[in-house]
Amino acid sequence: MRRVLFLGIFYPALAFSNTPGFMTPEVECLNNNTIPFISTITPANKIVEDAYIKCKPELDAWSKSREMLPEEMRESQYKEFHDFYIRMIEKRRAYGAKK
Repeated sequence: MRRVLFLGIFYPALAFSNTPGFMTPEVECLNNNTIPFISTITPANKIVEDAYIKCKPELDAWSKSREMLPEEMRESQYKEFHDFYIRMIEKRRAYGAKK
């Protein structure tokens, strides 16, 4: 009985052990196209702009899901999301330089 209980808990835990957490498609795409370039000398703004081009389908789907929001709110969220990635790269670079 203990073995069945153990396996009932252990196997599902194994299935999710490599999952870093839930990420929406746009966040996963942007992370995949920005984080690997943090250690380069490419300007943060260029990295983010390139990522936004590569992730256009995911970002368009995100924009479509927010159509019911007021236009100014959508624009503000889009700009804040864009600026977040630039700041994230700059902060990680600054932290890496302090080491």
